[in-house]
Amino acid sequence: MGGSGVTFNDWFAVYPPINRTTGEPQGWIAHLIYWPEKFNLMVPCALGGLAMHVSSDTGKSGSGYYRPSVGPEDRPIHERMCGIRRENAVLPAGDAYLAVQYVPAANSTWRLSVLTPIKEWTDFKDYNLFHKTEVELNATCTCPIKAVMEAFDASVMAKGFEEVKPWITPTENNCFEPLSAKLYRKDDQYLYVEFARVKGMDLVRVLMIMGNEETVKAYTEAFTAGVVENNS
Repeated sequence: MGGSGVTFNDWFAVYPPINRTTGEPQGWIAHLIYWPEKFNLMVPCALGGLAMHVSSDTGKSGSGYYRPSVGPEDRPIHERMCGIRRENAVLPAGDAYLAVQYVPAANSTWRLSVLTPIKEWTDFKDYNLFHKTEVELNATCTCPIKAVMEAFDASVMAKGFEEVKPWITPTENNCFEPLSAKLYRKDDQYLYVEFARVKGMDLVRVLMIMGNEETVKAYTEAFTAGVVENNS
């Protein structure tokens, strides 16, 4: 995703436990579905993003990978890499809903890589999952980010969630400035929502994770845009 000569790559992945003998993934399935729409938890003014539902009943942990980069598009990739480098974050088995969406913070022209899923992700060694289309989009921003955050918070509360103290407070780094990090609970379901400004771009990254307490905590620490500071 790029704008005004700056490019942003939000590289993240979920890996299942692997059979050491056969090399095959063990019992994890990633459903590439836009679950925020299913649960009516859509972020206003979003340009797009990626959402998945990861399910597993094996009892074995997987791992998370997150290595974002941002910077002038004419610079080599090693000069654009962010300080965040998570390659083996432990992800517990069970159901997890993960979504990352992007909201423009100003009027701009964006070149987007649109990835259309072409199959269910049952073989985690196979990354030929999408049909890639390059598009250019003129985004007219009519929603100030503060208004977007307030509107989304109100929509979450209207679904019966209550806000609770989050386990972590993401802090600023060389690529992201966290704007808001909230944790909600409804019965035994937790929902973590994080807004973070991408430095050098008029763009805000929105991370959403839903599941039980253990799952949401682990996925949050793996895929937050901030430096992780645990709350006491």
